Amino acid sequence: MRIGQHVISFWFILILSFSAIGLGVLAYYVWPRVTIPFEVNEPIEILSYPSQLSLFPGEKKEFNVTIQNHASLNYSVTLDFHLSNATYQTKYVTFSNENYTVNPGKQNLTAWVEVKPDATQIDTLLAIDFERAQAFTFTGGSEQLAVGNPWGWNLAAGTVYVNVTNNGGSTVTLSAVRVGANPATFEVNYHSDSGTTGPTVNTLSPGEKAGLLVTRGSAFNAGVPYTITLVTSTNKEFPTTGTPPE
Repeated sequence: MRIGQHVISFWFILILSFSAIGLGVLAYYVWPRVTIPFEVNEPIEILSYPSQLSLFPGEKKEFNVTIQNHASLNYSVTLDFHLSNATYQTKYVTFSNENYTVNPGKQNLTAWVEVKPDATQIDTLLAIDFERAQAFTFTGGSEQLAVGNPWGWNLAAGTVYVNVTNNGGSTVTLSAVRVGANPATFEVNYHSDSGTTGPTVNTLSPGEKAGLLVTRGSAFNAGVPYTITLVTSTNKEFPTTGTPPE
């Protein structure tokens, strides 16, 4: 090959080409591997809770559990209360069944306990279980419902509680519920708007919350996951899934 007045050998060009490729390969392998620590932390820290609860028959008392959400996300937290004497709890004691949306930062979760007037004396222990999930918002068109995890399972009766919040800007009317593919019945036994009664009890204005008692019609099986789907009057569907404890 002639370049100007110089003649360059084909073999010389070939050697230069392979040398360039070799340098490129060597340059690729000189980069070292970098390793860094990786961890996933529990975002919810329990800061304080009552050291003791003492009531008389017929009393109802509120109490706070203070938590810190270290993450940048909202989480759904459920408090589940269990007396060591389950028979006594079923007969005489009722605890709140709130599903809390926990924002980043420090927050007080207010719960309550009520003792029936005919309750007998007892000295027992109270266990508080915490269940956390990301507070997903399911969107159906312009309707937005934040559906909490199912809780308070009654296996034999086939009932379970589900809390729901209208996070959208429009009014939502709940019209039906399914457990799996099968129709179920529901009853609104808690509503954040104390003035909502009668036929409009199934209607949630923006920001309102409701607690539903869902009845399957047959027994639940422990350890088996169930999907509960809330259906609105516009046929939008909002599912949640939970597993009855064994």
